Amino acid sequence: MKRKIKNRIGHFPKINKTKYAACFYFSPERELQNFEVVEGFITKIVNDEVEFTGVFQGQKQKVIFPRRNIFSSREDADKRIEAALAWRESTNLKKELSGNIGFLPTNIAEINEVFPSGNPLRCGEPMICFGAQTNTWGEDDNPQKVLQMAGAIWEDIATLKSVLYVLGFANNYTKKLIGKYIVIELNSLFNCLKRLSELDADYKITLFSELLCQINILEEKYKFRAIRNRVAAHRDTNIDIMAALELWQNITRYTLNRYVNVFASHLDELLKKYQFEAKSYFFIRNVPLKGIVGIQDTETYKTFDEPFIEEVKGDNPSL
Repeated sequence: MKRKIKNRIGHFPKINKTKYAACFYFSPERELQNFEVVEGFITKIVNDEVEFTGVFQGQKQKVIFPRRNIFSSREDADKRIEAALAWRESTNLKKELSGNIGFLPTNIAEINEVFPSGNPLRCGEPMICFGAQTNTWGEDDNPQKVLQMAGAIWEDIATLKSVLYVLGFANNYTKKLIGKYIVIELNSLFNCLKRLSELDADYKITLFSELLCQINILEEKYKFRAIRNRVAAHRDTNIDIMAALELWQNITRYTLNRYVNVFASHLDELLKKYQFEAKSYFFIRNVPLKGIVGIQDTETYKTFDEPFIEEVKGDNPSL
């Protein structure tokens, strides 16, 4: 009796049924030069390989393929191609850096340990252990949920600042572009704290009142709200070119740090009142969990890049 072999997406490969092959072409120096998705069909299955018939680079051929590169849909094959291109980009970058990628700040580097997080957007992320207070899971509006979101925004700002560090030698436009997204997050953080002031009366008349005064002083000079509304989160289609340029000129490392420092000092004071939330949503994410093994479950969490592993057999690289 013939043994049935499951493929990587849980289906049995069928002879003479339309399939899609993700094809990669290498130079003699093992550099990925070209790629394509070929529509065709399997004519033979041998262990982890298949004989695949299709039109490769304009010629109809029968080619022996690793089964991991044969898919039931064109979309899955396209994803495999996309993963290979991302791999090529990172490989080329690593080569340019002579293999040294240790310069990346910890909060944006590849995660090799398990870290806790209360950031809702990181729930289910590989190597992240998500946890949150019970009353932040539902739809009830409360200070804990607001602070959970504020912590997530503060993490976004720290991440974008680390990206700016990596791009220290980039051109002005590139750095201002990252700065634009920091402006958006700073506005989101202010709105978050404004909502907290509506839920916490004591905070409203003390710390938030002080924050409002400080932000208004900065806004008179740098206009981050207008940047957010007219050239960042939203694009004013009728804005005057000179007005847009004036706003864009206000995105600098100096102006960003002026706002970030105000919010940092404010959060330091605020979180003295909300110590559990401070630990859960602001501080604990920087401390790895010792003795816990992380699981890279790419079936339930959609990673930015498709999962990808290069294999080299003998003198031939294989994707």
